[in-house]
Amino acid sequence: MAEAPARVILKMSVQLPDGRKGAIHVFPGSDPAELAKQFCNKHGLTDPKLIRVVERHIVENVNNLPHAKFRTAAPAAAAAAPSAAPPHEEAPRAAEAAERSSDAGLASALDESRRRCAELEEKGAELQARLALAEEREAVQRKEMEELHHANARIATLAFAQAGKSTEEAAAELRQLLQPPGTALKLLNERYMHALQLLGDRAASARRKLAVAECWQVWARAQLQRRAVASERAKALGLAPPPELGPRSTDVSLQCTLQDAALDRAGDAMAAELALAREKRAAAERQVEELRTKLQSTTDELSEVTQALIVAKIAQAELNSERLGLDHDIKQLEKQIVIESVEQFDAIPFYSTPRGSNRKLLQVSTTPPQLSSRATMS
Repeated sequence: MAEAPARVILKMSVQLPDGRKGAIHVFPGSDPAELAKQFCNKHGLTDPKLIRVVERHIVENVNNLPHAKFRTAAPAAAAAAPSAAPPHEEAPRAAEAAERSSDAGLASALDESRRRCAELEEKGAELQARLALAEEREAVQRKEMEELHHANARIATLAFAQAGKSTEEAAAELRQLLQPPGTALKLLNERYMHALQLLGDRAASARRKLAVAECWQVWARAQLQRRAVASERAKALGLAPPPELGPRSTDVSLQCTLQDAALDRAGDAMAAELALAREKRAAAERQVEELRTKLQSTTDELSEVTQALIVAKIAQAELNSERLGLDHDIKQLEKQIVIESVEQFDAIPFYSTPRGSNRKLLQVSTTPPQLSSRATMS
């Protein structure tokens, strides 16, 4: 008579990191650790922390049930479950020992490849962080230089306008004089983007090689298991042992070593490219520093020219003021001289003679020495 299927005491819905949903069915006497491990293996979650989190949630949800506790159900299930262990342990055979040693070598080589790939990914993330920081600094410097250009443009436009040039001519001369070094920064950005692309290609190649190494390991393990089974069967039947495995299965460790060497060469090439990119960046920074120095000197010269123009304008205004004062004084003196001349002319006395007399009278005026004497005939 067939036994009735166990009843599900808890059904959990789990939201996966990629957006999907998974379900966990808990039966009486189930092991939370085993359920969490099976669920994570099914959905490709290899992080031990995630396995522990799922196990903790299973235990909490089951303990919250009123009729099922793991502390009471687990011993009963353990007592009811038959022991799967064999009554005695057989001595390890030579084929199994060779298989274990080969598996250990393959696992070691695979772990080393994974470590290399993780180091490359870490270097790539570090390079991306440095590039982001460099771009942020360049953006700040570019903004400061643009503000400096605008300020210098306003000052120089005023200076050129005061010197007799129009605003359009001053702006054209400033554009030629204060052209920002955008070409060098653009070239530097393109080089960094190229270095990042190469780094991503290298990391993708390393991942592909790691996947190939894992496939080789699985295939070699299956070949070793089949050969061990065939050897045992031939030994039991008294036949000759099967032929040796081909070079693909026996040289997996060599393939992993070659893969590690290729990864090392790729890492060295990436380090060389990174060093070259740093050198180019340093050269570009030196060029930007030279341009900044030139810009500073030009700014100082413009400041001196502006100051000289201001001083000249002030001196010209003072001279114009003095000239106006002198013109005013000259006009006042001329007016005073005319008035005095008219007054002195009006002060001269005149004498009349009888009509028909031929006598002439001579009159000498009492004018100051600077004026000539006058004679009148009446």
